[in-house]
Amino acid sequence: MWGRAEPFRNKEEQQRCELKYTNPDNLKEFEKLNQYGEHSVEFIGRILELIMIQEKTGSAKAHMFKGVLEAIYNDEDIFSIVSRATFKGR
Repeated sequence: MWGRAEPFRNKEEQQRCELKYTNPDNLKEFEKLNQYGEHSVEFIGRILELIMIQEKTGSAKAHMFKGVLEAIYNDEDIFSIVSRATFKGR
């Protein structure tokens, strides 16, 4: 989803805020996960998509959140994940 998420191009798009990837068809394969945890797959997907859009809207070169997602996906230790989430350009 990261590669396809697009930043808002103008204030009007931002006000409409149409999410393209967190819809029932795209989330169908994850429905079983709704039996676990506190939040639905749809809610988590929407939050992820909004953060991706926000980061890309702020700066085309921004990639901190992508790095956090990659660290989680690659099953890195908690210290590596937190490090990516708090990186300040050092």
